[in-house]
Amino acid sequence: MSANPMQKKPSVIVGLESCTDMQADITPGEITRLAASTKSDLKKEISEASKTLSDGEDDEIAVDGKNLDILIREIKNAGTKISANIGGNPALEASQLLALGANVYFAGNFFQKQKEAFPNEIFFKHADMRFARESKKNPVSLIFQHKSSRVILCDGSGRRMDGLRDYISSFPDIVSEMQKERSIDAISIPSWHVIFAGGAPKKDIELVTGTIEKIRKNGIMMFTETGSFNGMDDAEVLRIWQAYGAFDVVGMNEFECKRLAEANNIPEGAGTKNTLSGLLAKSGAHTVWLHTRDFTASASNKFDAKTLEDANNTAAAAGSLHVENGGYPDAKKISAMINDGKERSRNNSDNSANIGQKPEFSKGGGFRISKVKREVGAGDISAAAYLWNIVQSHDK
Repeated sequence: MSANPMQKKPSVIVGLESCTDMQADITPGEITRLAASTKSDLKKEISEASKTLSDGEDDEIAVDGKNLDILIREIKNAGTKISANIGGNPALEASQLLALGANVYFAGNFFQKQKEAFPNEIFFKHADMRFARESKKNPVSLIFQHKSSRVILCDGSGRRMDGLRDYISSFPDIVSEMQKERSIDAISIPSWHVIFAGGAPKKDIELVTGTIEKIRKNGIMMFTETGSFNGMDDAEVLRIWQAYGAFDVVGMNEFECKRLAEANNIPEGAGTKNTLSGLLAKSGAHTVWLHTRDFTASASNKFDAKTLEDANNTAAAAGSLHVENGGYPDAKKISAMINDGKERSRNNSDNSANIGQKPEFSKGGGFRISKVKREVGAGDISAAAYLWNIVQSHDK
């Protein structure tokens, strides 16, 4: 991050949906017992969650069309504490971008019950909601948290794509309307792992890629993050990768990166640089970004290594601050953490970059976490900070 991080106040559109996060701190053994006794139709998903947490991994399992209310009630009746927060990648990204000083249009679905439950949530209070669309549905994500691992069951009360298809089709027109009153610097549309919960049929892939390509013709930077490919075969993963490739910048975590590498026949053990470069070559995107608990890394055919390094550091610092303190860190706090990096960085020996080569590559260590307050949402906070930094650099 530069010494003067507030060089401009970028305007960013964020969509497509908010949701409600229900978090339960629960052990794998308790989840296994829950799977044996549940009256919901989620026994398979619960068992899979237990195994994932036992292995110390993360995952997101789409359960569109299934109702989580019974399962949540069973967890509460068992005495497990459940906390509720505003959630969904778009809502969290919007809030973080606002905290960094961006003008944010929330151009997606929101839900009146959420607005009533979280009246002080920053994106409800300060985002421009004129182009948002209120929906009667109230999708819920149930988060099983155990130590530093979590599994998210993403529910949408029926396949989410069915309720978003017409909205995605009209998105280029919505963007054009926004541009009449303000120049748009970037658009972020994450959460496709939920929208494609029922699979990735050709017509949906063509709809998404066609929509994104129409918007990109206007010169607006398009940003997205991948999501879980749980239960999908290589052919489906590659079809979704086509949709991601329509964006300019694609972010992912280590589990998603590994699955994408497998589907794209990139050898296991190829190394971070070769893996990201390989994924970049097999997509239409110009930048691929990887965020993990221990490091961040980027490969790009457009941005130089210094730009990538700044974006990596900004994202890592923002995510760490969220884990330590919750909420949405501002630019001053992020800059302070980066400037204190010699004392706070972990895996600093991983710092590396190649200059002047295509694709350009940068990898840097994360930041030491002194306490853990809230891990859920750290990836979304990091993603928003990465996008914000890239927009600042792109404008120079």
